[in-house]
Amino acid sequence: MPTDDHVPPDKRITRTFLVFDRSTGEIRSIHHMSATSGTSLPDSQTLEAQALRTVAASIGCAEETLAVTVHETGDIDPARLTIDVKSRRVIRVDESM
Repeated sequence: MPTDDHVPPDKRITRTFLVFDRSTGEIRSIHHMSATSGTSLPDSQTLEAQALRTVAASIGCAEETLAVTVHETGDIDPARLTIDVKSRRVIRVDESM
């Protein structure tokens, strides 16, 4: 049985979640979830909870210190992005800083 790695990208449904530090906005992890076309992913709330649990466990911190936002565009370079903690919007960090 083929895995998602063998399914062409245009035949997959993918959701990307940015898990970030709730107080600073620092992106701690990028979490991708995908399903083969013809199947479905769980609802967004379930996926966000799963991303939060997985990342908190892998980096060894309390889930309460993290938050999750959905990322819709392709540019994901955590060194160039941060999260506005109030609006949960992705912000590009000015390289001249």
